[in-house]
Amino acid sequence: MPEPRGRIGFVPPRYGTDVVGGAEAVLSEMAHGLAGRGWDVDVLTTCAKDHVTWANHYPEGESTDGLVTVKRFATQTDTPGKARERIGGQILSGRGASISEQQLWVNDSLRVSGLWHYVLDHADDYRALILGPYMFWTTFAVSQIAPERTILMPCLHDEPPAYLDLFAPCFSGSRGLWFLSEPEAELAATAPSHAAPHRDRGGHRAARFVRSRGVPASIQHRRALHLLRRTPSGARVGPTCLRLLRPCSTRPPRISRLSRRGGGG
Repeated sequence: MPEPRGRIGFVPPRYGTDVVGGAEAVLSEMAHGLAGRGWDVDVLTTCAKDHVTWANHYPEGESTDGLVTVKRFATQTDTPGKARERIGGQILSGRGASISEQQLWVNDSLRVSGLWHYVLDHADDYRALILGPYMFWTTFAVSQIAPERTILMPCLHDEPPAYLDLFAPCFSGSRGLWFLSEPEAELAATAPSHAAPHRDRGGHRAARFVRSRGVPASIQHRRALHLLRRTPSGARVGPTCLRLLRPCSTRPPRISRLSRRGGGG
């Protein structure tokens, strides 16, 4: 089991006791669980409470929540959203979108420039950065800053956005993948997705991921974690969860940050 040495950063799109969201709840429980075990834990998140408007609700800046340090950054929602609506319709209908359209789609909603710049300047301060879910701007943008320190909790579903080239670097570039259930891990292992071949440390092997996106052999044996162990009193940080931090304490592997199919930039 890794020693509680170094700072861990969690990057949920929203955070707070009055925030409703399954992924946000899991990341919050994990953050407090690790802090209770002696880790230094930061939550790097937005000032938003509502996931529809992304309006700034909480004050920007640093605060504490128990043993956890919370750093909030203001959202920018100054684009009209028309491109996101149009391109999102294309994606959901199966008509697809070019990589340029995908980039416009992900940016024509909330953006959190302060968060991005903070992680860019301070990524080396963290032993690991734990991000999720995959589809949010916060995960998409931050995951590509320090992939060798990034653990992605994708919250993967069989849905059209999961197959976009836009998200390929998030999956194939991250140091590890954290699956929350067996069905999610099985989906990643059987679907023609860009969740590159990873293997967890608990024995579940997702070694036959489809290699349609040119994933280099150098990253085919990185770890993936699944199954947050639960007790009757709720989620707890057990040895299986703690093992995801061990790879981040050793020399980073030689990995590719990009395994995108086709052209476009």
